[in-house]
Amino acid sequence: MENRNTCIQCGRELQEDEPFNEGYCNACAKKILSEQAKKDRAKQAKKVSILTRREKLALIIMSVIMTVIFVVAIIWSEKAYKERQEMIDNAFFDGQGVPLEDIADAFKEEVSQYIHPTPNPVLSILENLQESNTPVPEYGFIDADELYLRAEPSSDGEILGTYTRGQEVAILGEEPEWVHLSLNGKEGYMAAQHIQHGTAEETKQPAPENSDSDYAAVTAGQRNALKSAKSYLQFMHFSKKGLIEQLEYEGYTTSEAEYAVENCGADWMKQAALTAQSYMDFMSFSREGLIEQLEYEGFTHEQAEYGASAVGY
Repeated sequence: MENRNTCIQCGRELQEDEPFNEGYCNACAKKILSEQAKKDRAKQAKKVSILTRREKLALIIMSVIMTVIFVVAIIWSEKAYKERQEMIDNAFFDGQGVPLEDIADAFKEEVSQYIHPTPNPVLSILENLQESNTPVPEYGFIDADELYLRAEPSSDGEILGTYTRGQEVAILGEEPEWVHLSLNGKEGYMAAQHIQHGTAEETKQPAPENSDSDYAAVTAGQRNALKSAKSYLQFMHFSKKGLIEQLEYEGYTTSEAEYAVENCGADWMKQAALTAQSYMDFMSFSREGLIEQLEYEGFTHEQAEYGASAVGY
């Protein structure tokens, strides 16, 4: 029978005062624990090494994918640039190839994703007038001390208002005895014998030659530009700058357009308010966005702020 005080590892008989560690002497027990600890560390190191290799592989794969994407982007960009350059060269230098209209359309499509244009009520009205062949109304004025505006071309027609001499009207049509016109936002009929064409100022007798009056210095172009400016303001809203540009677009010189705008009697604050309201009828704006849009249309900052305040901001 084996002595219970004998080490099962080395067979050494233990002394009476020597610790007995589950059948092992103290030296063998330490040796076994040390070897077990080494095995555990080796297993842990192996696991860490495997995890690190996986991470490295993932990083390599991601690097390859990003490199491929970058190379493809460069190739596509160079190809697109060459195509655009060839299109421009063919149109401008060879005189053949893509028409200029197509280049403009392609450019509009390309930038449309970044630019969100605001509908322009002025241009819409002008386009509608051109499509319907509706002429711009002619101006006239009342040549009677008191004259009725009637709903129908008849002396029995309903009276819509009473007006006095010199008030300007927009002539929409004429009949033998009646004139179809618009006045202060109302549309109706007045007796033709009391409506004169042109403006009250134009019918004044010109000053004698060699006089210093302003009338003698006004040219036919300036008078016509003034009539056009007043016609536009009957149906549309403009800034001072915008109305000058519109008159120049119609073929008037800058001096003629500026004369017309200075003498048309427009209230630019009111025009800013009306323009702001027309924009708000089409879409929603923040206060700052509305002010920026009005300034883009040519109104001053003060006028733009007044317009924004007039619509509730």
